[in-house]
Amino acid sequence: MKTKKLIALALMGVMSCSVLAGCSQGKVAEKDGKVYVYDGTWPEESAVDGVKDMEAFRDDFQTENPDIVIVDDAGNYIDPQTYAAKANAKQLPTFNYMMFTDVKANAKAGYLRDITEIMKKNGLDTALNDQMLDLVTYDGKIYGIPDNAYAQGLEINLNLFEQAGLIENGKPKVPNTWQELAETAKVIREKTGKAGYALPTKNNQGGWHFMNIAWSYGVEFMKQENDGSYTATFDSQEMRDALQYMYDLKWKYNALPDDIAIDKAGLESMFGSDEVAMMIADPPTQSLTTAYDMNIDAIYADRVPAGPSGRFAQMGGGIVVFSPEATDAQVEAALKWMKFRGKETPTITEEEKERQAVLETTPAKYRNRKVDIVKAKIGPQIVSLAASREVFDIIPVNTNVKAENYENYLNMEDVTIKPEEPVCCQELYAILDKLIQEVFTNENANIDELVKTANNDFQVNHLDKMD
Repeated sequence: MKTKKLIALALMGVMSCSVLAGCSQGKVAEKDGKVYVYDGTWPEESAVDGVKDMEAFRDDFQTENPDIVIVDDAGNYIDPQTYAAKANAKQLPTFNYMMFTDVKANAKAGYLRDITEIMKKNGLDTALNDQMLDLVTYDGKIYGIPDNAYAQGLEINLNLFEQAGLIENGKPKVPNTWQELAETAKVIREKTGKAGYALPTKNNQGGWHFMNIAWSYGVEFMKQENDGSYTATFDSQEMRDALQYMYDLKWKYNALPDDIAIDKAGLESMFGSDEVAMMIADPPTQSLTTAYDMNIDAIYADRVPAGPSGRFAQMGGGIVVFSPEATDAQVEAALKWMKFRGKETPTITEEEKERQAVLETTPAKYRNRKVDIVKAKIGPQIVSLAASREVFDIIPVNTNVKAENYENYLNMEDVTIKPEEPVCCQELYAILDKLIQEVFTNENANIDELVKTANNDFQVNHLDKMD
C-alpha cells in the first residue's frame, strides 16, 4: 500500500517537534489551534469508491469540526513486522487496525498507547462486552477498541440445495450437527455431482476454519501455566475424534471437492460458481456477488453446526489501536472522527442514530453506504451489548440481502462465540493445515501419530520458543 503524501509532509519539512504543541509519530500533532489526526484505516488507493466515500465523510466532518484535520495515512501497518518497524521509527498513524491476537504482544512491547482513562471518560469501557474488553486489556490497561467483529457461520448455496432436493417450504434443510452436515454433503454429491462441503487447506486458512469443528468436539489446544508459559494440550481423544471426522468427510462421505488444495479465495470461487454447497464463512461474503456474479438471494446463512460439545463459532475482526506517540488531543479527536463515521466505537448516541439513518437513505453521496443488514447487526452484537440494543433501530433502507436468509445465523443464543487462540495462532494454523492435508490425501493416514507429532511440534518449535 502507498502512503499518500499530503499536507502533513509539507508541514514536517518546515517544522520540528520543539515548536509544536505536540508531536506524534514525527508528524504534526497540533498547529494553529488545530489537531491533526492521521487515519491509518483509510482505504487503499485502489479502492476508488471507498476513498471517495471517506473523502466525503472527511469534508462533512471537518466542516462541523474546523479545529480537527483528518489526514489519510493508509499503510501496511497490520503486518506485525511492518507495524513494529513503524513503531520503532515513531512513524505510526494516530490510529490503525490490528488483529485481535496481536494486541497484547504489541502492548507488552510498548507499541500501543494506553487509552484506559480516555475510554473511561467517554464511557466506552463499560459499553464493551466482557469478552471484548479482555481482548484489548493488558496488565490491567486498555489498549484498543474492538471494531468490525464477526462470528463464523455456515453458508449455504441454495442453487445446489435445490438441485439436490433439499429445499422444503422455501427453506433449505440445514444440517444441525457436523454429523448431519457430512450426511447432507454426501446426498448433494450423489444428486448433483458437486462437492457438498469444502474448507481451505493451505495458507493457514484450513486450520483457521477447522477450529470451529475442533472446539465443538471439545478440543483444548493450549493452557497457560502459573509462570506465564503455555503448554500444548491437543494430544487428546477429542482431537483424534475431530480429525477422524475430517478423514471421514473425504473417505467415507465423499463430501469434498476433488481438488482439496484450496485457500479461502479458491473456496469462495467454487462456492460462488455453484461447485460447493456448504462452507464456513462470516456471512455475507461480498466477493461472491462482486467477483463471481452469484445471485445474492442464492446465499443462505445459518449457525455453525453442533458437535459433541456444542456449537462454537470463531470470532474475528479488527481492533482500533493508537500510536504510543499520540497525544490525548489526538486520541479524543480520533474518537470523534470515528463516531462521525459510525464505526469503531461501541456506543450509539441519539445524534449518531439520526445521522446513520440519514446516511442509509442518501447513498448517492456516500456510494458504499448500501449496507448488508447482517453486517449492520452482528458486529455490534458481538462487540457491545449497548450498541446491539440500539443498532436494531437503524435498519438500513438500502439493505441488499433478504433478512429471512440470515435469521438463523443471527440467532446466536446457543452458540459459543470464541476468539482465536491466545498465542502462536498462525503457527498453530499452519500445523493444522498439514494435518488436514494429510487426512484428505492419504487414505492410510495414522491419526493417532499425526496428533502426537503435531502437538509436540507446536510445543517444541513454537510455544517453547516464545519470549
